[in-house]
Amino acid sequence: MTVSKKRSWSIDQLAKSEFFHQKLHEWELLEAAEKIEDIKGESLNWNRSRLAISDKAWNKVIHRGIKPITVFAHPDVLVNVSRSTGYYRMLAMVSQKSMNQVGLSTMRYEKGKLPKPATAEI
Repeated sequence: MTVSKKRSWSIDQLAKSEFFHQKLHEWELLEAAEKIEDIKGESLNWNRSRLAISDKAWNKVIHRGIKPITVFAHPDVLVNVSRSTGYYRMLAMVSQKSMNQVGLSTMRYEKGKLPKPATAEI
């Protein structure tokens, strides 16, 4: 890679980093992450087959000392933690456009409008 290309790449990466840093604050994702981190995930019913969480994925997270609640979306979290949908979507690196294309718009939830608890199920 030439010096010019390296410089262009570095500038591009800085711009992307600044964009995502701005979105973290704009979408209140840090606040959502803190609320999710505070949840005692071990007290939730993790019906992994219904939540489409494979044993392999679960074990990788557990064996690395990561709290499953910070990686896997649980219906109780999605219902009770404002903006958690955006947190998990961004963690998975899936765009809002992609979500819309598969018929799963998350916009209202990411704006802080929580679903009614009766509509969430495991």
